[in-house]
Amino acid sequence: MCMTEKFWEALVTVLGDESLRADPRFVDGHRRHRHRKELTEILDPVFRRGTTEQWLDKLAGVLPVGPVNDVASALTSPFTTASGMVQTVPHPHKADLRLLGNPIKVNGVRADLTVCPPLGADNEVLPQRTGLLLRFGERSEEQGSAKPARFAHLDYTTPSAYRFVELVTEWEHAELAPYRRFASYQTWRATSPPPQDNTLAICDGRTVANDDTMEFDVTIGHEAVPGNTFVSRVCKANDAHRWFYFSNLTRDELLIFKAFDSAAPDANNAAHTAFDDPTAPRDAVPRASVEAGLFAFFE
Repeated sequence: MCMTEKFWEALVTVLGDESLRADPRFVDGHRRHRHRKELTEILDPVFRRGTTEQWLDKLAGVLPVGPVNDVASALTSPFTTASGMVQTVPHPHKADLRLLGNPIKVNGVRADLTVCPPLGADNEVLPQRTGLLLRFGERSEEQGSAKPARFAHLDYTTPSAYRFVELVTEWEHAELAPYRRFASYQTWRATSPPPQDNTLAICDGRTVANDDTMEFDVTIGHEAVPGNTFVSRVCKANDAHRWFYFSNLTRDELLIFKAFDSAAPDANNAAHTAFDDPTAPRDAVPRASVEAGLFAFFE
């Protein structure tokens, strides 16, 4: 606030400390800047003797000064109120929600604020197929929908993904709002207690090249049922692939990974396969798992 000699002289006069005026370290702006640490150590104790309001009263009209506000004070200051920078907007879960206004005015008018919709309010989610897919390991006496898939694969090709969207909307009698993008997500959960003798491994899709995959026909259940037969992709082994798995999964843990995204139809996403965990004890409970696929539609 004392960038000029005029303001420095005015401050010294208000403080009534002639030693500051005579001190060779502070005789001009250049030297005050060089010795600002020493000057700060002198002035700080002086300013602590009064409140912010008291110093504003003393320096008003003498120096261009203003308070340093915390957030709460800044939001309730007369300037903020008069300028309309804080606005109250309706919110479905919080009455009188106060937000910072748009700092830009058009023709002197500040744009009104609106509350963004809750997360997912503009999206629709449909199950990939009715029911859940239950899998039991070969050592299990239980019978499920299918045995573990012991080959690295990607669930969709681009045509089959779009075909499943048609089937899903038909199965669910869904009338979808116009959407710009859809994605398929797979969920997988172990229902047998840890440690699992057989579990799911997932590959980093960024390490899978298109030449590593080839299409094949899949049938799950009766082939006459629409959607039970479709085209998928199998992955050939490649040392460049990076595989990951989670051991000792519990029933309250869920794996979610993306199988297809219309925004990046050529991405190889997450290839996956079942495999026997060599670290599991021989008497481990046979693997049991449940999985489901979902289609999400985005505006």
